[in-house]
Amino acid sequence: MSYLSREERLQKNNDTSLLEQGSRSIIVFLLNYRRRNESRHGYGRVATYAGFPDYHIFFPRIIDEFMVDNGMFVRDYRSYVDTGPVLERNIASSSNLGWIGKNSMLISPSVGSFTFIGSAVTDLPVDSSLFPTPDSCGNCTRCIDSCPTGAISMNRTVDSNLCISYHTIENRGIIPRNVTDRMGEMIFGCDICNDVCPWNRDKMESTLHEVSESSFFNRMKLEEIAFIDKESFDRTYRGSAIKRATFGGFARNAIIALHNAGEESLLKEVTKQFTDVRMDQAISLLSGHV
Repeated sequence: MSYLSREERLQKNNDTSLLEQGSRSIIVFLLNYRRRNESRHGYGRVATYAGFPDYHIFFPRIIDEFMVDNGMFVRDYRSYVDTGPVLERNIASSSNLGWIGKNSMLISPSVGSFTFIGSAVTDLPVDSSLFPTPDSCGNCTRCIDSCPTGAISMNRTVDSNLCISYHTIENRGIIPRNVTDRMGEMIFGCDICNDVCPWNRDKMESTLHEVSESSFFNRMKLEEIAFIDKESFDRTYRGSAIKRATFGGFARNAIIALHNAGEESLLKEVTKQFTDVRMDQAISLLSGHV
């Protein structure tokens, strides 16, 4: 993800007035997306946030509605949800909304870490005397100890070369064996470091309609995903964050899950039918190559 280090983006990270002419303040929003993950055997495990409509679509609408209804701008504002050069997590941690946990996630003492972070850069001056939230991870290392690939370091960084979430979503090529062997049936993202965090224990599930009333968790079985075509993928996961993985990448992830479940015969069928990344991944798994 080289775009994160582009010079223009770095400048805007350091001086958010470059984002919007005349901007005076940044308002940060946390949206609870905690819900019971309905993934079941044979369908693959999907990160909780990807089990309902894409938050990049509905969260900005919530921010816009708040900004307009409460008159939180003089002439104009601009909202961001993972879509611009705004270090939302860092801004949130310095605004008394939480602290950066050992898993590098923002942890809110009232909501936990199952939260989306959004922001609005506005030309309205907002008087705030908030201070950073104290780090409350203490001596706990559950997220570090529970990461299957050892991707989380004590310095609160995550090695993308080892991160299951990175590989299942952003990696467009073959996922190495030191990761695939530990993926189990995970086919999009990974929630393990969130699931084991004590700060997520007994927190309230989201009541947002988009989260609580819909689900992409059980749309297709693993063997169907492994052989999926682009048309079926687009139709099935329209409006879902799962589309970020691309149909070939998502199918590749399903192939890895089938391998981990011992379905070698299906992997051999894949090598006969396809000439894309799923075939390369299947051959790598069958041959035992890294």
